[in-house]
Amino acid sequence: MFFDDVDHEPWKLTKNLIGSRMPESWDWKEAEHASKAIHKFRLYDDDGILYYEGISCCDSSFDPLEDWGLPNAGCTEIRYWSKPVRDPNGSYAWRTL
Repeated sequence: MFFDDVDHEPWKLTKNLIGSRMPESWDWKEAEHASKAIHKFRLYDDDGILYYEGISCCDSSFDPLEDWGLPNAGCTEIRYWSKPVRDPNGSYAWRTL
């Protein structure tokens, strides 16, 4: 359930909260990217309902939303578990990209 190609940051859905289908396993060198996929993300619909959780190699990419969330489930928002951009000493929280 990883997505990786030359034009995208590698990401993986880890949890499906709506019971719909998940992406098939793409041909991805999982071991090569797994250590870099440390950024947790969540995909929501426009009513704020959480649909999916996952991990990514980047904490500022819309790729999971554009590649899977929007076209397959109508998700419109992605949030990353991160610190505030302007305050690196701040607390971690789910932040909308």
